[in-house]
Amino acid sequence: MISQSGLPAGRFPFTLSLSLLVYGLGALLTRFRPPPFSITSLVLSYQQLGWIKRGLLGTLLHPLLPDQLSLTTAKAIWVVLGALAGSLLAGLIAALIRLRSSGTILLAVTSPALFMQLGYTYFYLDIFCLIAYVGALLILTGRISLTGWFRPASLLVLTAGCLLFHELSLLAFMPTLVIVAWRDQRRLALAMAATALMIAAGLALTGSYAHGPEQLTAELRARFSDFSDVSTFELTSSLATNTRLTFIHLVRRGHILPALPAFLYLGLLAGGVVHSLPRSRFEIVLLAACLSPIALIVLAGDVSRWVGLACINIWLMVLAGQLPFAPRRWRAVALLACFPLGPIGIVAAFPLIQSKLRWLPL
Repeated sequence: MISQSGLPAGRFPFTLSLSLLVYGLGALLTRFRPPPFSITSLVLSYQQLGWIKRGLLGTLLHPLLPDQLSLTTAKAIWVVLGALAGSLLAGLIAALIRLRSSGTILLAVTSPALFMQLGYTYFYLDIFCLIAYVGALLILTGRISLTGWFRPASLLVLTAGCLLFHELSLLAFMPTLVIVAWRDQRRLALAMAATALMIAAGLALTGSYAHGPEQLTAELRARFSDFSDVSTFELTSSLATNTRLTFIHLVRRGHILPALPAFLYLGLLAGGVVHSLPRSRFEIVLLAACLSPIALIVLAGDVSRWVGLACINIWLMVLAGQLPFAPRRWRAVALLACFPLGPIGIVAAFPLIQSKLRWLPL
């Protein structure tokens, strides 16, 4: 059962409603146009393709989908999935909150790097990873009360689900989750870490489609009636290839520059934590773990996306009462002022603004 939220009486509905409003605003900015890899992910299933990276969503949907999908139907499915996943995640995060500071909650909910970013990337598998991640946090922090063997079993299932939705969760979310678990139950933390590492190793070694990109493309195209632009690159390429191409994107094509405002936002946010950080090894290590998505920059070129996930980690830990947050007034004002700039996007930090200001070297 879910224990009563740490929010003051009557604030849960308001916080949930505001979260959904900001999430919806982020989704509207996309004009509901999921990219090819999102459309493709709907039909990546273990039933059809065997053990394959990012196959959990398609596996869960497989019994519900027809043999062939139209592009219009696929887009509609993503809109429905985004609405359901966003609503569930907003409810879980609202239940996670332990803070009594309305100002901090407002800063988090209206952050361009929390619900607005999640809405802007609703067609990414990140949102499903986050559902599993926040669900595990609710159990670890006692917001969901489970007893006996059901508690560790649920945590291991959620850990596995997070990785099976997207393997990059190993660096994006697992360090933070394991550190939170380590504080009170080290054996459980080790079991969660071992589970994540085994699944990640299995996906790295055998998760690529064995018959090559041409065969995979043919099989996936057969699942659509009017869509041929299926995305298979990361499902068949090696880690070395991904790293090499990422280097090209970052260095030769200048993908770091558009992300600089996102790094600035992350600095403001982390500064609000550091300013009030006690001399506790746990909080210091936890803050470092929250920054672990930055390591993904060398593996994939979505720089602002990884910075945004680091911001999400920090906001979740602040809301859950795991990290202190007492920014100076100027820093709080600066964080709040970022809201009109739009979400922290994928490559561009604030894509809505940067698309209008093309004369800037960003």
